[in-house]
Amino acid sequence: MSLKTGDVVELRVTGISSQGKGTAEEDGEPVDVAGALPGDVVEARLLGRDRGRWTAATLRKVSSTIDRIAPRCEHFGVCGGCQWQDVAYTDQLALKREMVADRFRSAGLGNVHIANVIGSEETFHYRNKMDFSFGRNDAGQLLLGLYKGVEDAIDEGDRPRKKVPPVFDLKTCWLQSEASNEIVRTVRDELQGTGLGFYNTAARSGTLRSLVIRDVKATGDILVNLNVARKIHAEGVAEAAVKTSPNVKVFIQSVNRKRSRNAVPRLQETVLGEDRIIERILGLDVQLSATSFAQVNTGQAERLYQLALDGARLKGSETVLDLYCGAGTLSLLLAKQAGKVTGVELLEEAVQDARSNAERNEITNCEFVCKDVLEYVGSQPRGVDVVTVNPPRAGVYRAVLNAICRMKTSRIVYVSCNAETLARDLVVLKRQGYKIGKAQPVDLFPHTHHCEVVVSLYR
Repeated sequence: MSLKTGDVVELRVTGISSQGKGTAEEDGEPVDVAGALPGDVVEARLLGRDRGRWTAATLRKVSSTIDRIAPRCEHFGVCGGCQWQDVAYTDQLALKREMVADRFRSAGLGNVHIANVIGSEETFHYRNKMDFSFGRNDAGQLLLGLYKGVEDAIDEGDRPRKKVPPVFDLKTCWLQSEASNEIVRTVRDELQGTGLGFYNTAARSGTLRSLVIRDVKATGDILVNLNVARKIHAEGVAEAAVKTSPNVKVFIQSVNRKRSRNAVPRLQETVLGEDRIIERILGLDVQLSATSFAQVNTGQAERLYQLALDGARLKGSETVLDLYCGAGTLSLLLAKQAGKVTGVELLEEAVQDARSNAERNEITNCEFVCKDVLEYVGSQPRGVDVVTVNPPRAGVYRAVLNAICRMKTSRIVYVSCNAETLARDLVVLKRQGYKIGKAQPVDLFPHTHHCEVVVSLYR
């Protein structure tokens, strides 16, 4: 038969995609099934076809080989965050290892050893940062919470293929601290009667965009960042947040009128406290601003960085190039064991944070360059012994990989948040003379499909 959108079909799920969806085949065509896992037989509705693959949503589970457990969160099944909170954690780790192994096999790297995933000691309350969105319900009341996990959603406006799901009102998120949950409730209540609406990206109307909360696990210090489309009088909201939790040390208002919520703010105003808080990672004091990138699971981030340090095999005199260095945490940890480290990052604010972190920790053999990675490696830096890369999900540009190989560096350490692009890039490096060591997955995001992987390569 010929498949069409809206069809209800029974699917036997045999694999898992890089997005954590079950994979099946129907009438000779591949189908990605939301809400299903390998071993499930499900009744599902076809939602659409894109690039040769169908997407389907599970309507009913007929049978399963992976046992389901009762999820702790009342929002599970509505929230788009925790896909696997109804799966035992040991099974989650096994699924993540299989996801990594499948991406490697598909790339022709089936002989690479995939180690068991290093699990997180804390599977709840582990996140040190959460980003909450404003919305409104049918009655016009202000909402503050997370996105619903739905396939059909409104257009964001600036990117036709990008969809923004509706927001639901958050009661409790089990991934963040209770203090952070209380701050969300307080900010929502404080803004409810102000008449300020949420920012509609398509119409460019409204004011309130999002609320970001950083929560340092070691000290309990909290940074709150209220993102708005136009400046408001935020002193009352800040005072209410402090009354809710005296651990709120910083309250910032960021103004951004662009459609993308990730755009650099036009204005950042420190309403309360200083503009940064301090995280401690492997003995390093790391300043975090409102927009700094940092791994959200501090304990697992330490394991991740230690694996990268071990893979670099530094003896004290090496010259190291750390690409996509962000706020410089790995660069500075490498500098404690190397002769000289250069961190390269395009985002100017991240480079400023990195330089401040070097000064704070009295590390003088580490410099940071604010430049596009391709432009920097294209200049062919000489005498580099070790290269570390920690790219975004899209992986490393082919031209960057080629430039790294021309350096003839002896070791490369690749830290990845996307096993699919990691495997793709490893194929290129292997063809150019590098031997691939074992792949070590690390789970920084319990109850989700995300998984980090560290791989060391040797010339």
